[in-house]
Amino acid sequence: MRGAYLELESILRGVLGSLEVERTQNPKFGDFTTNLPFRLARERRLSPFSIAQELAAKLTEVLRGKFKVEVAGGYLNFRLENDALVRYTSDLITEGWKDTFPRNGQKVLVEFISANPTGPLNVANARAGAVGDSIVRILKFLGYGAESEYYVNDAGRQIFNLGLSVLHLLYPERFPMPEDGYRGDYLKGLAKEFEGEAVPLLTKDNLNEIEIEEFGRKVAHRILKAQMKSLKRYGVEYDNFIMESEIRRSDYPRKLYSILRELDLIYLSDGDNEETPPLEFSQLYKGGKYAFKGKALLFRSSKFGDDKDRVMVRSSGEPTYFFWDAAYHLHKLERSYSYLLDIFGPDHHGYIPRIRAVVESLKGYLGTNTDYEVLIAGQVNLYEDGKRIRMSKRAGRIYTLDDLVEEVGKDAVRFFMLLRSPQTELNFDLSLARKAVKENPVFYTQYAHARICSLLDYAKANGVEVTSPKDLPGEERHIAVLLQYFPYYVLKTVPLRLREEVFQAMGMRTNDEKGGSFSPNLLVDYLIELSHAYHRFYQNNRIVGSERQSERLGLSLAVQRTLKMGLDLIGVKAPKRMG
Repeated sequence: MRGAYLELESILRGVLGSLEVERTQNPKFGDFTTNLPFRLARERRLSPFSIAQELAAKLTEVLRGKFKVEVAGGYLNFRLENDALVRYTSDLITEGWKDTFPRNGQKVLVEFISANPTGPLNVANARAGAVGDSIVRILKFLGYGAESEYYVNDAGRQIFNLGLSVLHLLYPERFPMPEDGYRGDYLKGLAKEFEGEAVPLLTKDNLNEIEIEEFGRKVAHRILKAQMKSLKRYGVEYDNFIMESEIRRSDYPRKLYSILRELDLIYLSDGDNEETPPLEFSQLYKGGKYAFKGKALLFRSSKFGDDKDRVMVRSSGEPTYFFWDAAYHLHKLERSYSYLLDIFGPDHHGYIPRIRAVVESLKGYLGTNTDYEVLIAGQVNLYEDGKRIRMSKRAGRIYTLDDLVEEVGKDAVRFFMLLRSPQTELNFDLSLARKAVKENPVFYTQYAHARICSLLDYAKANGVEVTSPKDLPGEERHIAVLLQYFPYYVLKTVPLRLREEVFQAMGMRTNDEKGGSFSPNLLVDYLIELSHAYHRFYQNNRIVGSERQSERLGLSLAVQRTLKMGLDLIGVKAPKRMG
């Protein structure tokens, strides 16, 4: 089932070449439109209106029986003919949207959340989880071999501090709380679980940092299990887990160093002078000690547009998080994905230029054309009864992902987290999310699905036939056209390059265009619009017992199929009954 939008896109690209079909904002101008005449006006030195008239004449015969071609200003507008709309609606009723997009052979990796395994997942993680998981689901529907990945930061200073924090809770007289220690209540109960494993450490007079970090790693992995349990409850499960500790032990740090040195993108500096680093990474550390104390190893990220070069190894000899993260991204690039997406938290804007710079340098060396993109999941503000809830880790006033799911339910959390463009700040109204009212968008969308299921159950129980419509008068046409926008909005959620790959897999002529971002909120907006339109239709038109009951039930079934598919793509349940 391809539907009206994809068929129109295919025909127009075949006849006219590079263009993009859009939904018209005002139904009086048709159902779809393209601004191609404006794009051709400068090249041809003609008015957009003249070009639009010329193209309309060329398209009228090709689209006969499917779309009427209309010219408005310099726009080409397309209005679905009634018989064609009836046919597309009938196809949707019988086939649904399941096989709309073919497999395209492209692999995409989406890394998201990757929270430090030092405590419960928070509100920011909840947003990144809803965005990332929905993007993976949408990409799979579009035919991509999409995979989700969680990078576990289970090594380094934070893990040492976690281990020492737990030891302090168990034996405060022996182990001091580190300055950057973890003091959350969640750790008190967890500490008791590790009392047995901590006992052997008490017998040693001189514990070294490696032993404390290893103990902290065991605690971190236990916290990770709790995080994954929370995410599973939230509807998020991962394809891949990559441990930072494994990256550190692998050959990737050495390979990264070797590549960047060969490209002359790293240097040693004492703050005043530059020095060529040694040939091998191991030569930085002679006998296990840093051989260039007082000199830091820097990456020339300023060559790629960053505001300054970035430290990879501190003057003390300790590699930075950026160094290990760069090694991890080398690991990503070697796994042959066509597209890499990182979803960062709201406080990571400054990190983007350096990681993008190192990825670009590695891509050039490896000779790969993998696209790399970073998406920032914006700040989330919680509101209760019109007042913002102030959160503070220091004061212990925090909202965890589990708290949110417990209070308003998994579906409401996910839906609300997708109401705005991922990069923008989002205000989450807890009071509204709890209410079963029209103003609550997730309730009203799910209610539309449940309302139709109830109608269809009634029809089945009473032997009422559900048929495809033979005509689509009045509001029925509006609903039927709205249904045909579903593939359009799914495609609008991904960047142009990925969209064009989908068209290519469908045998269409493609545009060599890039740009755009991931916007699952556009699909959510569409589902809200469709559900509201159906509720209005239900209230204004009798369905059961009307002369057109079988056809209106058929149209309702098409709405139900579309709502269910859309809700599945954002990980929200499509209930048959509302509780």
